[in-house]
Amino acid sequence: MRKYCIIAVVLLSFIYPQISEGYYLFSPVLSFPEEDYSYQTFLMDTSGVILHEWTHDKATASTAYLLPDSTLLRPCKIEPPIFDAGGAGGLIQLISWENDLLWEYQLMNTEESQHHDIEPLPNGNILAISWDRRSQAEALLAGKVYHTGDLWSEKIIEIEPIYPDSGVIVWEWHLWDYLIQDGDSTLSNYGVIANHPELLDINYALTSNEGPLPPQFTNPDMIHLNAIDYNESLNQIVISSRKTNEIYIIDHAIQSGATPAEGGGFLYRWGNPSIYDRGSNLDKILYAPHGVNWSSENTLIIFNNGLNRPGLNYSSVEIISLPIFENGIYIQEAEEAFMPEMPTFTYDMDQDYYTPSQGGAFELADGNILVTISTMKTILELDLAGEIVFEYYHDENGNIPRAQKYNRNYLSPYLVGDVNFDSNIDVLDIVQCVNIILTNLLYVESADINQDTLIDILDIILIVNIILA
Repeated sequence: MRKYCIIAVVLLSFIYPQISEGYYLFSPVLSFPEEDYSYQTFLMDTSGVILHEWTHDKATASTAYLLPDSTLLRPCKIEPPIFDAGGAGGLIQLISWENDLLWEYQLMNTEESQHHDIEPLPNGNILAISWDRRSQAEALLAGKVYHTGDLWSEKIIEIEPIYPDSGVIVWEWHLWDYLIQDGDSTLSNYGVIANHPELLDINYALTSNEGPLPPQFTNPDMIHLNAIDYNESLNQIVISSRKTNEIYIIDHAIQSGATPAEGGGFLYRWGNPSIYDRGSNLDKILYAPHGVNWSSENTLIIFNNGLNRPGLNYSSVEIISLPIFENGIYIQEAEEAFMPEMPTFTYDMDQDYYTPSQGGAFELADGNILVTISTMKTILELDLAGEIVFEYYHDENGNIPRAQKYNRNYLSPYLVGDVNFDSNIDVLDIVQCVNIILTNLLYVESADINQDTLIDILDIILIVNIILA
C-alpha cells in the first residue's frame, strides 16, 4: 500500500503545479513620492503574508538583496540626482535585520553615479554599475558623429566596503576602453565593425533616439545598463543594456584597464547582432531587456521587456544556452553572430503581462521561474511548463523593480527560534510554536530548532533554553 501512496504523490506533483518553498523579497519604487515618505522592503511567504519589513528614508533605486547573515543590501537614491535618468541611485546601504544602518557608500558626483543594479560577491565586495561622464571633446575624439554635449558611458566597479561609510574600488571596467567606429580612419579606434564583436560601435544608433540633446538626439545615456550578475566558477560578469537590446559577458579575471588585445572587451554578446554588423533588425530578439542572470554555468535567463516588439508589446523570459567556452573565448563561427540563433526556451505568459521598464526573471532551485512585471506591480512564479503557480499583486504604492526569492532555510542559522519573525526570541515564539503543534500549521523552519523536520515539544524546550541562556 505504501508503494502506491508514493506513486500517487509523485503523479500528483506532475499533475498539480507546485510553488517552490521559500520567501519573496521586494522593494517598491515610487517615481514621485510625497515629502518625508517612508519606503519599505518586504519579506513575504508563499501565502502572501509579510514576515518581515525594513523601513527606509531613501527611495529604492533597484533590487535589494538579502544576504545569508540576514543583512539587507540595497541601492538607493540620492536626491536630487546629478545624473537625472531612470534607475538613478548613487548610494549603497547595508542594513541589519533590526533595521540598523551598518554601512553605506556614496557613488555620485559630477563625473559618475551608481545606477540600477548591484551584485554582492562571495568575497564580501560589491559590483556596481555606474554612469561614466565623457565630454563632447572626448566623444568626438572617439569617433562619435555629429555630437553635441556630454555623453554618459558606463563602467563596472568592485567596491570593498570599509565600515561604516567608505570603500575602496579594487577593480573596474570602462566601456569607453572598448569602442570602435568605421567613420574616421585617422582615429585609433577605427576598424571594421563586423570584425570586432568584442567592441561596441560608438555610432550604433545614429538613426534612433540614442545620444545627447540637440541637434539630433534625446538624451546622453549611451547604452543604459540595468542589471548585473556574477558567475564565480567562470569569474565572469554578465550585464544587460536597454538601449542596445543586448546582454554582454565580460571577464572579471582581467586587470583593470586591460586593452582589447588583453581580453578586456566583450567575451560574448547576444540579442541584437545588427549592432555589430552580423545581422539585421529581423534577427533582433531582445527588446529593452532589464534582467540577466546565470541559471547554470552555461545557461542565462533574460527578462525581455518587449518594448517596441514587432506586432505587440508584451514581456517574456528567454533562456539561452551559451556556446562552448574554450581558451578564454566563447566559440563563434567566422562572420556569424554569437549563438544560439534562438532562445532554448521562451516563456511569454500568454502575452498577458507587460512592463516597459524594470522587471526581471530568476530560475529557482527547483526549476521554477520567478518573474517580476514591474509596472503591473505583479510577482509571478512559473513552473517548468510555463504555468503560473503563484501570482501576487502589490495593491499599495509603488512598482516592484525586481523581486528575489530565497529558499526556506536560507536564513535558518541566524533566525532559528524566531518563530513569529519579530527579530526577538521570547515567550511569544513559544506560544507560536505551541500553535503550530496544536493546529497543524505549515512547517516553519525557524521553529524546528533541532532540525529533525518535526515541530514538537523538543523544539519548545530548546526555545526555552535559548531564552534562558
